[in-house]
Amino acid sequence: MAGGGDTSQGFKLRDPGHNILNRRVCKPESVIFRKGDQGRDAYVVLRGQVDILGKNAEGKLVTLATMGEGELFGEMALLNNAIRTANAVTKEGCELLVISEKTIKEKLKDTDPFIQSWIKFLSNRIIDMNRSQGPKKKKHPDAEDDGGDS
Repeated sequence: MAGGGDTSQGFKLRDPGHNILNRRVCKPESVIFRKGDQGRDAYVVLRGQVDILGKNAEGKLVTLATMGEGELFGEMALLNNAIRTANAVTKEGCELLVISEKTIKEKLKDTDPFIQSWIKFLSNRIIDMNRSQGPKKKKHPDAEDDGGDS
């Protein structure tokens, strides 16, 4: 998309009300948010890359996704007033567009209530799917089924 202030995915730095959205410049390996933090902002990568980190089934910290230019992250916790389910750490120096909870609420307040509910439903579904793919707890050896000799 051409024009000053637009990213490659069309996120404008000015909203229709002419409010300038905040930018955040980060050094390499800067923590944007941590798992367990309250979701108060979403982010669009304007320059650089951000790794989304979480634990795999063995409990090892792994990269779940790498977000690049024009990509949005952190929106699920923000939309659902929930806690973060992963860590976000810059892979390299980054410039981010910060979208506040207030901005999202202002944008959604005039949206059809059905659409608002649908967005919340889909966001919750994704959060639940992410949680279900988290570390698996091992059963106690005495609780395992031996195949049953009946």
